Amino acid sequence: MSISWPSKKDQQDDIIFGSTKEEMCKAFEELMHKKFKMSSMGELTFFLGLQVKQKSDGIFINQSKYVASMLQKFGMSYAKPTSTPMETHKHLTADVEGEEVDFHNYRSMIGSLMYLTASRPDIMFAVCVCARYQAKESHLHAVKRIFKYLKGQPTLGLWYPNDSSFDLVAYTDSDYGGANLDRKSTSGGCQFLGGRLVSWQCKKQTTISQSTTEAEYITASHCCSQVLWIQNQMLDYGLSFLQTPIYIDNNSLKVHTHDQFADLFTKAFDVGRFTFLVTSFGGRGTEKYGKRRENVKNAQSQSSSLLAIAKIQVWRRQIRQVRNPGFDQRALRREKAVWRSRNGL
Repeated sequence: MSISWPSKKDQQDDIIFGSTKEEMCKAFEELMHKKFKMSSMGELTFFLGLQVKQKSDGIFINQSKYVASMLQKFGMSYAKPTSTPMETHKHLTADVEGEEVDFHNYRSMIGSLMYLTASRPDIMFAVCVCARYQAKESHLHAVKRIFKYLKGQPTLGLWYPNDSSFDLVAYTDSDYGGANLDRKSTSGGCQFLGGRLVSWQCKKQTTISQSTTEAEYITASHCCSQVLWIQNQMLDYGLSFLQTPIYIDNNSLKVHTHDQFADLFTKAFDVGRFTFLVTSFGGRGTEKYGKRRENVKNAQSQSSSLLAIAKIQVWRRQIRQVRNPGFDQRALRREKAVWRSRNGL
């Protein structure tokens, strides 16, 4: 439920409240009406740019309207979609000799994308990397790639099923010296309540680590702080998570996890691994929520199939080059287009 009331200078304040019992919501609403002058907005469907769809089997949250307005604002409504928000083979640098672009427009694009990360963890790493640099042409190209990815996935959001378990689990990971400007490492982490993603982080570390172990320990400490905060919040609801596992993928720490979901916040991936991670987070489009829910193993097998198809296409192109060095480039582009349409890329 959501309610709003007027404040000073013709502004409006909004609050949301909820309960597992409808009669308690009605009682609280009546109490607030007696104390304050306000209006009830009914069942929560939209709040601070977040679209909320409540179903019998779960809740779906996305920002598709915000994405559409953002694409129109920056002239990217007709851009060609991409399958990932960031290139894997090309890393951003300071590009001191690069051509400068409009600084205000660049920062406006970054700010708009930062607000979108409230429901889109899939673009968080790419946005954070672009925010570290000034407005050069190469940096603007990287930001536009994120918009092209959003063009292809405008309705992607987070699905929170109501039949999932309720155990607090955390994942954390770090790269080593990934920032080209100062060689600082990037910390990434995420926390789940059962199969529901409730918190995620991506931040450049404040100090320069001397080893991968040091970088991982710093990241683990940040993740532990977040877990402690969530534990304290859950105590208010009578839930205790004093024994919360934190999965760290590092050889020196001797702790490993095959499905390291925190990788999404520390590095760029190809389309196969990226699709697997996004699906594991509960990310899906508007047209898919409430339907059959694929588990992590199905998502991994699907991503493996995409990688296998991609490898076959590469081998075919290599064989054609050997047999006929002067083969038609237009035929190759047509072949790529057919493969992308078949695999929904």
